[in-house]
Amino acid sequence: MNNTETRGLSPCLKGLILGMILSVAAAAANIGAVVLVDSRAENYRDFAEFIQPYLDHFDVPHTVWDVASRPLTDEIGNASLVIVGHEGVSIEHMDTLRRAIEAGLGAVSFDGRFGASSCTAAKTGGGEPVTILSDAHYITARKKKGETIPLRGELPLAGCGAAGPGFEVLARAGDRPLITAGSQGKGRVVVFSSYAWLDPQHLGFFGGMDDLVWRSFVWAARKPFVMQGMPPLVSFRIDDCFGGRDRDWAYIDGINAVGIVPHGTFFLDEIGEACGRKMAQLVKAGKLQVSIHARRDAIFYWWDHYHDRPYDDITMRRNFEDGMAFFRKYDIQPAKSLNIHWEEMGQNTAEYMHRMGIEFVVSWTNFGMAAHQLNRFHAAPYLRYREPGWWKIQPSSEHSGQLMFTQRAVMDYLDERHWFFDNYVEPMDIKSGSDWLRKCSLPPFTGTFEDSGMILDATTMLKREMDSMFPAYYFTHEVNINRYEPAHFAKLVRAVWDNIEGYHPEPISYDDLNRYARAQFDSHMDQAAYDRERNQLLVRLTGKADIPTRFWVYTDKDGGIAERMESVPPFTGAVEVRVKGE
Repeated sequence: MNNTETRGLSPCLKGLILGMILSVAAAAANIGAVVLVDSRAENYRDFAEFIQPYLDHFDVPHTVWDVASRPLTDEIGNASLVIVGHEGVSIEHMDTLRRAIEAGLGAVSFDGRFGASSCTAAKTGGGEPVTILSDAHYITARKKKGETIPLRGELPLAGCGAAGPGFEVLARAGDRPLITAGSQGKGRVVVFSSYAWLDPQHLGFFGGMDDLVWRSFVWAARKPFVMQGMPPLVSFRIDDCFGGRDRDWAYIDGINAVGIVPHGTFFLDEIGEACGRKMAQLVKAGKLQVSIHARRDAIFYWWDHYHDRPYDDITMRRNFEDGMAFFRKYDIQPAKSLNIHWEEMGQNTAEYMHRMGIEFVVSWTNFGMAAHQLNRFHAAPYLRYREPGWWKIQPSSEHSGQLMFTQRAVMDYLDERHWFFDNYVEPMDIKSGSDWLRKCSLPPFTGTFEDSGMILDATTMLKREMDSMFPAYYFTHEVNINRYEPAHFAKLVRAVWDNIEGYHPEPISYDDLNRYARAQFDSHMDQAAYDRERNQLLVRLTGKADIPTRFWVYTDKDGGIAERMESVPPFTGAVEVRVKGE
């Protein structure tokens, strides 16, 4: 592998190198995507609200082509993938696109009328689910045949009749096709008859269908194809810690056994002498990372919870000084990550967090917000383009709606100074509070504490996180771990890990999980090309990354799709990576 980076070079030299990169890339085939939009269409805004967030989150290199101002030309055939970005895209030169697809261009359309001669506006019956019809296809391979994904209300979609020759319906909504895939000449085509399921009135992002989108991109695209995506990194977070039922942190060994360094966020005033010494021993050995959660369960540290306001400066200063005195007493380096009791923190905590060395504040709210104000937090990846008044309904509680309402999937900065990055991922619709050791949620174990049910719940949540290309982590409260002997708990952790082995999970510390999430968020894959003669991929990223990152490469192999990851060095500004193609 030959990497060329521009970090630390003079602006003139950077410009010269990047100019050479672009000239080489121009001579190679574009392996990014072209997104077709139509600014004349009634649904034009849908691209920014529903499809663009996916392209950003999966980091698919792409350009946008507005057919309202630029008619389609044969240039479209130079890409690996064309994405029809919303309903109502009027393509005047459809023959041009059809020829490009027959020559090998891949296509994914979010306009359900794409390529159809006759369609009508249709709806599902109220509450009818999405049903997976095949698990043999690449797009649906992470689902089970017959699996259902619940929807709310009547889902609008395009009714275009039966799939044509060479096409297969992979999923239906109610009794109507939702995802259809097939070949047209040398090209592959996927059509979604609706994207309205991304509206939380029906389902929402991070609701169990994200993998169907990115796997559609990968399957349809001409290979090789690249996107940054998230590696299958897995960590562990424990809230409300005081060292376990015997105050000796004995359960940590069971987490370390799968290679994970967990994060324990503790009650400051509950840690006695022996417990503090053991905590220090584990931290220094690289087996545990810790932060201050609260003073006690009912005495908060970062927010005056019972008066619904920030602590006054005197109280906040005293809390900070008590916390730092604890760390000095036991010679403990606090974690870079902070999980806060009830995710509530005053604006006046930021300076103290910064002085404590905190870089990652894991929360569904922002500074100065009480927990009940969580809907005001519009964060990436899925709320970045939302307009005021976007929410059309309000669930009666945070658990009755899907995750878009409660913003349970956050990867964004909390502050303009970029002191604190937030990586908060909790599939609340699978289990209340996302705590895998509470009463079992999924059938047939619902309402029990059976081991098999606990394992199923945790497995399902971790798979959801990895399917959606988010950083993944086990999450529970220490009081729930305390129901088990350490050896029993270790068996549960191992059983879940064994269940996700097919994802090739990579154990990681919680700080490093957050650090990787930030580095990926800060970097953007803005160009990708393939020099077929040299069998060389040329990928350009912009932004910054303070640690090495990786990106996915997808190629054709033995009639299927092979995947691998390639490395990107730390950089600031821009970096080019050259790797072997197929």
